Amino acid sequence: MIKGSRNATIVPHGKHLHIEPSTISFDNIEANMKYIQTLVVRNLSTYVKRIRCQPPTSPEFRLDCKNEIAVAPGLSVSIDVEFLTRKPLDYVDRLFITAEDFRFEVDLSAKAPCAAITFDSSVNFGTVVTKRVHHREILLRNEGSRPGTYEIVSPLRSLKLTPWAGKLAPAGSSGDTQRVKVEFNQDAANPVHELLELKMEGLSSLVSATRTIEVHAQCVDQHLHIYKDGQIISNLDFGNQYHGLSKVVQVELVNDGPVACAFSASVAEVHEGGEEGAPGGAGGAGGTSLPQAYSPTETVEKAQQPLTVSPFAGQVPAFGRVPLEFTFSPAVFNEGKGFICNRKPDRHTIKHEYAGKIESEELNLAMPLKLTGNAVLPAIKVFPEMLSFGHCPVNHRRDVVLRITNSAANMPLDFEIPRVPHMTVQPMKGKLAPMQNMNVVVSFTPKALGKYTQDLIIQYCSNLYSHTMRCTAEAPMIGEKNVPVKGLERTGRDFDPEHNFVNQDNLSLAPPRMRNLQSLTKIMKTDLAKNQNSSEALDSIMMDLPEPTPYSLSPSAMQEHVRNKQRFNKHLKDSRAKRRALEKAVTDPSQPVDIFFEDDVNMGMAPGSGLKSPRYCVDDIPVDKLSLQRALDDDSGNRGVTGHRYVHDENKLIKKKFKAGPTTQAEVKECSNSLENWQLGLISVGPGVLDFGNVYVKSTVVKSFSVYNDLQQAVLVHMQYDSEELSRSTPLSQVIPSAQAAGFDVSICSAVPQTFQRQVGYTINGIHAFKLLIKAEITPVQIRMSRSDINFRFGEDSLERTLTEQLMLSNQGNAPARFSWQGANTCFSISPQSGVIRAGASCAVEVVFTPPNNGGMMEHFLTLKVEDGNDQSLRCAGQAPEAVCAFGIRRLDLGVLAVGLPSDRSIPLVNS
Repeated sequence: MIKGSRNATIVPHGKHLHIEPSTISFDNIEANMKYIQTLVVRNLSTYVKRIRCQPPTSPEFRLDCKNEIAVAPGLSVSIDVEFLTRKPLDYVDRLFITAEDFRFEVDLSAKAPCAAITFDSSVNFGTVVTKRVHHREILLRNEGSRPGTYEIVSPLRSLKLTPWAGKLAPAGSSGDTQRVKVEFNQDAANPVHELLELKMEGLSSLVSATRTIEVHAQCVDQHLHIYKDGQIISNLDFGNQYHGLSKVVQVELVNDGPVACAFSASVAEVHEGGEEGAPGGAGGAGGTSLPQAYSPTETVEKAQQPLTVSPFAGQVPAFGRVPLEFTFSPAVFNEGKGFICNRKPDRHTIKHEYAGKIESEELNLAMPLKLTGNAVLPAIKVFPEMLSFGHCPVNHRRDVVLRITNSAANMPLDFEIPRVPHMTVQPMKGKLAPMQNMNVVVSFTPKALGKYTQDLIIQYCSNLYSHTMRCTAEAPMIGEKNVPVKGLERTGRDFDPEHNFVNQDNLSLAPPRMRNLQSLTKIMKTDLAKNQNSSEALDSIMMDLPEPTPYSLSPSAMQEHVRNKQRFNKHLKDSRAKRRALEKAVTDPSQPVDIFFEDDVNMGMAPGSGLKSPRYCVDDIPVDKLSLQRALDDDSGNRGVTGHRYVHDENKLIKKKFKAGPTTQAEVKECSNSLENWQLGLISVGPGVLDFGNVYVKSTVVKSFSVYNDLQQAVLVHMQYDSEELSRSTPLSQVIPSAQAAGFDVSICSAVPQTFQRQVGYTINGIHAFKLLIKAEITPVQIRMSRSDINFRFGEDSLERTLTEQLMLSNQGNAPARFSWQGANTCFSISPQSGVIRAGASCAVEVVFTPPNNGGMMEHFLTLKVEDGNDQSLRCAGQAPEAVCAFGIRRLDLGVLAVGLPSDRSIPLVNS
């Protein structure tokens, strides 16, 4: 900075003067009234400026100042602009302010009282989805002192304006604003840039009566796709799966649109909703009809369904994806009857075909998914069928090679052999490839004397199935125990067991001595009662027999054993002799045929290969159930605490509410348990679908969703209200005690007309998930008029100055409706001007016609304004012909009259 200089404001060339305001406007002018506005001119330069004002050309505008004014640096001067007129019209003029090289133009305007409608000049829908209705609003506001009308013309059929025309009251009064709802729905995916033509009346002549509103939207198609390994699929094959095992296949549900949408997934058999091969298209026009709401009862009914999907409901974010898991789990196959020799498990195959469906109500989309899978039976073969180790002394071992074979052609199989006393198995577990066999060494190492008959169980297919083998062995004597090598002298070979394999084909026991068997036969043919000395011979002979032994029976007991056998042998011989003698004595030897198999030996087999017996059986007669509220012989399912069938009523609210969460230790334990299918069947919920019907916008309707707990324990039910329309529903969760019913008050309220259909999920104990379907038709408030046209006619003998007609307004909705009338004038008036009609009630209004004096035909429209509803018009028309009276005679002659005396004459008056 230079020393001695001072700060100065640097002003651009040509901008040394600042004038404010740049325009002067006189609004809502009236005749013979002066209006004044001040114009301020400020000098921004460092030297004196002389300004000159060129006055307006119109005589209505006048300047109150000198023609040439000197303005010092940094100071300002005020100029008064006056306006005065005798005719309140619109005027436009200009005022020029000059100063040397400066010239500024100030626009002058004056407006008569008129309407001034303001609005947003652009409506941007952004990125929207095709084939769906999207809503936006245009707010029209009248800031003028006079009413104005508008009319919006749309060049597109995809744009719907409600209301497209109307009237705006002056600013500050009721009806000075109007919300125009813009609905956009287009099928083609392309950008939209259109202009809406807005025609207005009642505006100033200085303003254009036609304006445009820009509409912008980017329309895209939105679909849901099912991806697996990066490819879109329409069918899912699980292949072969063993009975009892589960196979989970994960797919992804991809949303390619800009809007998050809810979905529901379900699986049902093909014959439940339609025939196989006729699935529905993308629009859901055909295919299987799957249930949209599940309950615990339906879960019990479909508990044996081998194909399930999880999660069954959710929301896919915009341009996002959600994983879905399809589980194929065929039930364990139970071979209750049959012969082992005829088993062919390798040929057993059950084909399952199910129809999956993924629905999105917001997109009006239903995607079918064909699900197939084969349930096969694990097939295992063992050789030999029975293990016999023969004689093995104690402290010795006998080994048998057991061959296990997997007979399945394309499925691996795992097996496991549990421990058995006195036996070792190596290896104890393994996994067999298709058609592979494995040798398993079974070793018998007895630790005590005696006979051994045990079962060797082979468990396979994740221990779901088993095969039992009979193992026999005998340890008749104690053998010498080998001393193992210890210390440093022990080598790797000493750690390996020394196998002593048994040849199953050449296995035989030592033959008993024939002399002893012949002597025993001779003794049994004799009568032991007469030969008391035979016990000694019997003792010596029974030493070689396996059972009974002389160590288990005394000689006298053994003698009694043989005597018993002789007694029964004699009984059989005598019975045969009597039967032969009876056959010879009877002349007709034929015996009646036992067709009912009464004397046959019961072998556990159904006679006649399953045919019905010709004999009547009392057990086959069905038992009639008792007609009680709770049948004593009801075998349809498990009974609960009360056994009552709870009746669910959606219109009856349950006032008693239980606590939101468990508080005691017992409740926490009960509310976290996983329930079985029969327990879920004792929890009754309803109704499955809550249909609210027609509901007014901004009104609230409440219905009850009830849950009845017939278990002996408490359950926790938690509702999931995801949509904004259901945010007022209470409560979110309840702990329902045993034998109690709880109610959830589902409340719906929406500020936008729409067709509402949502699936609300709820969980029991936080584990078992189900869903509830809620429907509603959200409509604007509607008031029905008994008639839309009123014609007023005076009778010939009517002398009334006014004529009154009655109009009935009815409200058939669910909430009160507020209304008001606009457009009344001196000829047509209405009473009451505003009011409230309760739900399901009606209101009577009176329209009064006051005819003018000239007797002309009058026609006028009254507007019924409904809060949160559409406006309606009432046409009123009436005429009262002008009454003309005339004297019947044109001349009245009173004749000669006397002064001071009255005289009466009659003159006819004619209504012409």
